[in-house]
Amino acid sequence: MILQRIEAAFRRQDWKTLSKETGIVFLGAFLAIQLSNWNSWRSERVLEKTYIERLHKEVTDLETVRKFLNMEQVRAGTNLRRALTKLTSQQNTALTKAECYALANNPSFSNPNDNLPLLLELIPSGGLTIFKDEALREELGNFLSMRERAREGRAGTTSGMTGIDQNYPELFSIRGSVARNIDLVLLDRNRFFRSVPVTCDETAMRANQAFLNDLARLELDYTFHVLGNQAVSTALSNLHVVLDGIVGVRHQEPSS
Repeated sequence: MILQRIEAAFRRQDWKTLSKETGIVFLGAFLAIQLSNWNSWRSERVLEKTYIERLHKEVTDLETVRKFLNMEQVRAGTNLRRALTKLTSQQNTALTKAECYALANNPSFSNPNDNLPLLLELIPSGGLTIFKDEALREELGNFLSMRERAREGRAGTTSGMTGIDQNYPELFSIRGSVARNIDLVLLDRNRFFRSVPVTCDETAMRANQAFLNDLARLELDYTFHVLGNQAVSTALSNLHVVLDGIVGVRHQEPSS
């Protein structure tokens, strides 16, 4: 209808009417585009809210999973360091069962789980741009950066290393099941280590310079491995704080 009026005005050379009708057409098109853009923006914000709530839950769950493994890595690294210090000192201080077990068990260089399922979905398609909060995008970037460093560090550290317990089997003696009281790991670690049937030939260890050199390298590499995974956990914690602020969650402060 409006196109017919425009055509008729053009034929009559009624420029005033033509200008008015044309303006109406352009205004209608402009409003339609704006409405479409607003609907698109609104749909994207609804999707962003859904993603943020999902990401918050995934981050919370991942922190819980990583917490125990991070603590185990710190303990293993501490026992390696103490064992190395004792074996290379002149005081001949005896190893504890936990320190002997750390040597015989050769701490694993595996990284705790660092995957967030939502990111696995969004990253390949460039979907992270849906997040408009600058602090959130910054902490997401930091987490991904720390995660990549930890993964590269693990690959570089383990590329040429075999277990020290396998290289020097004559220095260790395991007689019985190590896992027979594995349930004590969470309940009573001291009892667990007292029950582990592992002994170390400390005299032979102190006299074996090749072993001590490899132990020093293992302790150094494992320290960097632990620090790398702690950096990932710290980045994850910082991401959690930002998400708490966005979704309006306040965690109860631990009682002193």
